Amino acid sequence: MREGRSRAASQRGMTRRELLQGLGALAASGLVPQALAQATLTPAQFSALSGALAGYAYSDRRVAAAMLSALAAAVGAANLARLARLASSTPAPQLGAALKAANLEAASETVIAALYSGTVDTSRGLRVISYDQALVWLALPWTKPNAFCGGETNYWASAPPPTS
Repeated sequence: MREGRSRAASQRGMTRRELLQGLGALAASGLVPQALAQATLTPAQFSALSGALAGYAYSDRRVAAAMLSALAAAVGAANLARLARLASSTPAPQLGAALKAANLEAASETVIAALYSGTVDTSRGLRVISYDQALVWLALPWTKPNAFCGGETNYWASAPPPTS
């Protein structure tokens, strides 16, 4: 009787229980986290990628980690890792051609737009990672985010001098 059931199961494919047992065994074996870790960038690698593509990197580790996570979801962790490897091994003047040859032009444009804008386009819409720490403000030092003031007002940090 059991042999008949096994033969019938193999003809119709895998049962839901067998699939869940297999996935549980795979997760318990440690292979899934190891495979995912191979495509994950370290914060240092992400900073290097940001510097190579945008010329700047986030100084706030939390913002950088959030941006890395969002970009890994947007372009894929494997593509992000490929971008980082290519950017770290290619001289700046040849980087554009290398990205095109590796079919990573669209991914690099997505990353660059996200780094400068501080936003990532996700399946659920635009996700703001950081407005005031977007790299555009470093690239345009003569301007600053809305609600930040500078110049002679000294960013309103100093109290006015006492009046007599």
